[in-house]
Amino acid sequence: MTPPAPGAYNLLRYLHSLPDVSPAVRETAEHFLARITPDHTLPVDADLVAEARWLAQELLQESL
Repeated sequence: MTPPAPGAYNLLRYLHSLPDVSPAVRETAEHFLARITPDHTLPVDADLVAEARWLAQELLQESL
């Protein structure tokens, strides 16, 4: 599978589609791909800042 064009959204979609990622990584990527509701809220209960930190650590560990 070829990586997509640069950009956070495209890379998150790519990460979400990879068959070998853990369910936790897939779920976290899904939170970043969620559409904001018309009243400007997330449809999921998530702390995206904390999840971004966790995801970065998780991906860095996997690359070692």
